[in-house]
Amino acid sequence: MTRWIGYLAMALVGACFAQAVVGQTKKQIETTFELIMFKTSICNHCAVFDQEVASLYKTHSLAKKAPWINVNLDDAGTGKYHLRKPIDMVPTFVVMKNGKEIGRLPGVIDKFMFLAFVRDKVYPTTRIAKR
Repeated sequence: MTRWIGYLAMALVGACFAQAVVGQTKKQIETTFELIMFKTSICNHCAVFDQEVASLYKTHSLAKKAPWINVNLDDAGTGKYHLRKPIDMVPTFVVMKNGKEIGRLPGVIDKFMFLAFVRDKVYPTTRIAKR
């Protein structure tokens, strides 16, 4: 009888452990990214970049993973976003992961380098090439 109670206790502990592992895995899967463009109303580069690259980005597959968000520093400062350091150049692009800054790109850059920057932050590579 006591042996069966021991087996039952082990089964319950195992089920609780499995549920905790599944819950942790689910939390890891639910990662949210945002691509924030910090700009000002007097920045001509911001307006041009916003017109030319934002339309390209919004049709790119990265836009589903990390949506483009414009934040005008004239209106609300950095708003709800808590950054590692202040914005000192516009435009500045910040990639956020679950509300934390994981990458920053200050200034203007061509669209291919820009897309590569975002891709590398959203889909980081973990392997190092061997020679």
